[in-house]
Amino acid sequence: MRIAVLGGSFNPIQIAHLALADEVLKTFSYDKIIFVPAGIPPHKEIMDSIPPEKRFRMVQLAVEDNEDFAVEDYEIRHSGVSYTYDTIEYLERKYSDVLEGKIALVMGSDLFPHFHLWHRAKELSEKCDLILAGRPKDFNQQDEHTNRAVGDYAKEGESNPLENPLFRNALKLDNVLMNVSSTQIRTRIAQGRSFRYLVPKKVFEYINSEKLYMKTDWSKVIERIDAHAKKVLSRKRYEHSVRVAETSRYMCGLYALDPEKGYVAGIAHDICKEMDDSLMISLAKKDGMEISDAEREKVSLLHGRAAAVFIQEKFDVFDGDIIESISNHTLGKENLCDLGKIVYCADKIEPGRPQSTEEYRKNLFSKSLNEMTAIVVRENMEYLEKKGKKIAPQSKLFLESL
Repeated sequence: MRIAVLGGSFNPIQIAHLALADEVLKTFSYDKIIFVPAGIPPHKEIMDSIPPEKRFRMVQLAVEDNEDFAVEDYEIRHSGVSYTYDTIEYLERKYSDVLEGKIALVMGSDLFPHFHLWHRAKELSEKCDLILAGRPKDFNQQDEHTNRAVGDYAKEGESNPLENPLFRNALKLDNVLMNVSSTQIRTRIAQGRSFRYLVPKKVFEYINSEKLYMKTDWSKVIERIDAHAKKVLSRKRYEHSVRVAETSRYMCGLYALDPEKGYVAGIAHDICKEMDDSLMISLAKKDGMEISDAEREKVSLLHGRAAAVFIQEKFDVFDGDIIESISNHTLGKENLCDLGKIVYCADKIEPGRPQSTEEYRKNLFSKSLNEMTAIVVRENMEYLEKKGKKIAPQSKLFLESL
């Protein structure tokens, strides 16, 4: 069996993805095209992210009527950053009994200029048959390389990414450039505009039934979470949560993020802080990550992870940045999203904290987001060390990544 792989965030999968897969199948006579939805990609942020299981389900629905298409959940199941080299190795093992020749990897033209930066790029180019396809320019995307067919490079003396020796033996696909993108579709859904014929019928029905990408009335969400927090938290903890929410909202305004999302993450960040340990553990386990020795020793460290699951289950909040921010507000993590940096800092510098004077905050807010966050992380580490407490490994990685 000759196999080609088409990876991507598929957020959501749409007709151009399927058309490209079909062109690869017919042009190069492959027997199977395997779609691989990304878990945590190393070089791209998944915008307006929904739970990865739902992206996977949309791909399932999109390909289930075509026996030449399949979907693989390896990267969705895999914890941590997903590297294409590892995925290809996995597929080679999985299909070893039937695989003929090398697995082919389909790449869009937006990836050409940066391919040499990929994990084990040279080895990957030798392990796979690379298929280079053109792709249209996404709405609001400024990358000059994206609105091109494969042959449209090196005009007027500009550098040609296809001269990269890694592409020496690549196959070039003269595919139709369809002016439709996942970014465009998400925007249309959020605006309440038509997208019916931009995605497969079953995907359209699934998006509507799950209310994916639809603009959220955050004021109603905030009202519900606030009422619950007031009911389950002590007065001191609730008032701290309100201050964190207000600080997060203010900081989001300073750093060009959605202030209402900042408030949601802030008001919810400690909502499980005073929960029974057994229930906290039960909730935290649902995020699919291992519970560390430090978390077993001090169960309260799980309150952020538990809260991230809790607001999904009780309040239908699935925004990826909000979930990541709440889950990691205590210790941080490597390459935390920008909203996560803000919530982490707001928790440490809200006006109720002893050191957090107006002048102190004004000085912090004059700096870039990463610089400000690094200062707050260092100060928190110094405070913990003075108290004789251990610094969590993920906090050290968080600081290094800043």
